[in-house]
Amino acid sequence: MVETIFHIGAHRCATTTFQRALDRARRPLIRAGLMPWTPSVTREMMFDHLVRQPDVVDDAGDAAVARRIANRRASIGHRGIVRLLVSEENMIGTPRDNLGRAVLYPGLVPRLTRFARAFDGRVDRIGLVIRDYAAFWTSSIAFAVMAGHPVPDAAALARIADQRRTWADVVHDVRQVFPDAPLQVWTFDAFASRPRRQLGLRPATRPSAVPWDGRRTPRRSGPTAAATAIPCGRG
Repeated sequence: MVETIFHIGAHRCATTTFQRALDRARRPLIRAGLMPWTPSVTREMMFDHLVRQPDVVDDAGDAAVARRIANRRASIGHRGIVRLLVSEENMIGTPRDNLGRAVLYPGLVPRLTRFARAFDGRVDRIGLVIRDYAAFWTSSIAFAVMAGHPVPDAAALARIADQRRTWADVVHDVRQVFPDAPLQVWTFDAFASRPRRQLGLRPATRPSAVPWDGRRTPRRSGPTAAATAIPCGRG
């Protein structure tokens, strides 16, 4: 049976750097028995359907995605793959939803429950990267502004500063949905730009001679002008 490992982000935590490193090393990883599913694969497989708002019900659509995932997993098992690494940060939500609702990954339990069902409950390990709150929210806002969204006003920033949800709540929710899967939590500061180290921390997933070139992703928080345009909030 193929061991399944989830890397669920978070956003603005060098996740894209990690995914691009996986894509560059795809062939040697596969030869080592590890199949990476990054957004280039997951979004082709209709993962976007699974990350919709939790209150939108589509049982038929969910079942179709589950069948596609099951077929793909069976196929890679026949190819000698022993581990599947699924790296998709949108499994836990989106920055747009975080900012729009001024909450850190709201609706996480129903979102992850949808993925647990799609994978037939067979998730063996989970990895999550977290970041200092101020840096996380500043980076999220700056990236949204770079994408053309308006700069939040002082009231919107106050709502974000006043929200009470923490990374501990996120971890609690992940464990609630996947109580039997070991959860590895890393800090952004320790592991940014070090995709090889991130992969190496997962027990039994250390392929030898994988060519990581260490190139940074061009997706940054945004220029200073965007960041300094953000009005000061409380906290």
